[in-house]
Amino acid sequence: MADATLDLDELGAALARTPAALHALLDGLAAERAHARPAPGTWSVFDVVGHLTWGELDDWLPRARHLLEHGRERPFAPFDREAMFARDAGKTLPQVLDEFAAARAVSLAELTALRLDARALARQGEHPALGTVTLANLLATWLVHDHAHLAQIARALAAPHADAVGPWRAYLPVLPRPLEVRFATRIAAPRAAVWAALTTPAGLDAWFTQGAAVDLRAGGSITFRWPPGAGVVESGGPVDEVVPPERLVFRWDAVHGRPELLTTVVLTLETLADGATRVAVHETGFPPTDEGRRSQLSNATGWGEALTLLRSQLESAPLRWTAV
Repeated sequence: MADATLDLDELGAALARTPAALHALLDGLAAERAHARPAPGTWSVFDVVGHLTWGELDDWLPRARHLLEHGRERPFAPFDREAMFARDAGKTLPQVLDEFAAARAVSLAELTALRLDARALARQGEHPALGTVTLANLLATWLVHDHAHLAQIARALAAPHADAVGPWRAYLPVLPRPLEVRFATRIAAPRAAVWAALTTPAGLDAWFTQGAAVDLRAGGSITFRWPPGAGVVESGGPVDEVVPPERLVFRWDAVHGRPELLTTVVLTLETLADGATRVAVHETGFPPTDEGRRSQLSNATGWGEALTLLRSQLESAPLRWTAV
């Protein structure tokens, strides 16, 4: 929407609906649910409402007045996105909901009193990180910011039911998508040969490890070993399922000594019509944290390299894994 065509009546009506929407979603929510944070470094429902209130007090209308007075000559003061942690300590969810409703009412009254026209909406200011913005940009962002946090709250309320919905989870994007790694490749070799390369010490040592140990049974274990200087010297984990020569499931302690990063790896081998083998990898169990995402990316890179080396070993030009 162009700056000059921002509909202030529509904007105000939408902003006025947010407090009622929050009450409809959150009234009666148990305190433990309100304060639960999905993962370290994330916000609870309570935190989100406090953040919205702080925006009313220190962001939207204060910055609008600042822009109208100073234009681009004086940038906005930085906004503390996490001021609510200290400001709302000891409060209850009903309290912060009521505070937000009261603060929003004051903001909307002030917005009406400004009697903004197209020229005012096009006036430019200076954001400390984003550079030049218009007043219309600021006001439109105010509304979209509401929608973003309403969606965040909806995700938080839905998350505890993620397992209960069963297979319908695939149709419910409001639920968090599990962090996972998926790879598949075609190898021009019989399935039995590929299975041996993946599940026997000699097969693994031929292309990937040095001194692998495999107890190939449910309840057994698989251990990958590399020489000193290779970064990770040893990793692996318990074997959960073995269906020779088509399926191996094991848990992988890819970051040794960090059980919270233990993942589950499913290797599936399928014989193709031409006699080649399709190898599929599915790794799950990464925690929904920044560290979990880093582990996911690292393992995705590792599986891409590993399957390339495996294919090379079994097809024509054997290569070996080396530390980088």
